[in-house]
Amino acid sequence: MAKKSKKEEKKKQFELPTIDQIPGLFLKFITSYGLATIVLIMLTILTLFGTLNQKEESLIDSIKTYFTSWWVTDWVYLDVTQASNILPTRVGVFLPGGMLLMGLLFLNMLFGTLMKIRQNWKNIGLYCSHIGILIMMLSGVVEEMFKQ
Repeated sequence: MAKKSKKEEKKKQFELPTIDQIPGLFLKFITSYGLATIVLIMLTILTLFGTLNQKEESLIDSIKTYFTSWWVTDWVYLDVTQASNILPTRVGVFLPGGMLLMGLLFLNMLFGTLMKIRQNWKNIGLYCSHIGILIMMLSGVVEEMFKQ
C-alpha cells in the first residue's frame, strides 16, 4: 500500500459531508458542550444589556425587547466617566434574542441528556436534574404563549 501524501490528507480534511453524514453531524453539533458554553455566554451578555436597557426603558419594554424576542436590535446608552465629565455613549446591540437562545439551550440539554449521559442507575440524579430544568424551560415557553 502506498502512503498518502500530505496534500491528499489535507484535501480529504476539507471535503463536504455526504447526505448520510448530515444527521450525525447535526447531533454532534447540537449535543456539544461548546454550543452550551456559547449559548450561556450569549445569555449572560443578553442579560447584561437587558438590565442596562432598563435605565432608558421600562421593565416590561426591556423584557419584550431582549428576553421574549427572537432577535435583538437596539441601542444601549452607557455613561463613561472621564475626568469628572459624564459622556453619554451609545452602543448598538445585535444579538440573538432570549427565545432563540433558550430554544437552542433546550435542544442542547434534551439531546445531550439522551445521548451523552450513560444510562445506568448511578446517573439517575443527573437525569432528574436535567429533566427538571427542561420542564422549567418548557413551562416558561407555555406561559409565554398563553399569557394575556
